[in-house]
Amino acid sequence: MLMLWRSHQPKRNTVNTTSSILYLQDEFNYFSGQASTISRQIALGGLAIIWIFNERKESVSLPHELTFPLLLILASLAADLLQYLYGSIVWGVIHDRHERKRASENSTIYVSRLFDTPTWLLFVAKFLCLIIAYAQLFIFINQRITEDASAGTHKNEYMIIRKSHLGIDSTTYVDTLYLPKNSDE
Repeated sequence: MLMLWRSHQPKRNTVNTTSSILYLQDEFNYFSGQASTISRQIALGGLAIIWIFNERKESVSLPHELTFPLLLILASLAADLLQYLYGSIVWGVIHDRHERKRASENSTIYVSRLFDTPTWLLFVAKFLCLIIAYAQLFIFINQRITEDASAGTHKNEYMIIRKSHLGIDSTTYVDTLYLPKNSDE
């Protein structure tokens, strides 16, 4: 994997002034594309973390504290989609317009930076949403761990059934069985 990354990188000392802008653009495209790919994976990981705390198996019932991080993660994924959707539409229209004017492939085309502003805003928004969502997730998980440690989770959340209570005298059974207190079994 490291070799693939290095093979993308041109040798640093071979960049000259005539290709430096193209080099910088290529580097920007590569790293922003990788950042977007990784942000999607992190967002999906965040959804999985939130799903772990689903309180009911038959339906969705998340703790109230996870609503805001969930919405932020979904907003991040939506910003990611909108960034690429907007970019493909705008640059497709610009390309089509200049192609109709029969511009050659090597002709210089001047485009206002304003066309790219929404793409930048969405790019930044998706990362801000993820950073805030993960900060909220870490706070929630830290509180859960702290509460569980101070309350003694195994004492408060589980009832203990020893095999002696069940009248079992076989040594093949586990000595202690932990069942949730709200279990009907």
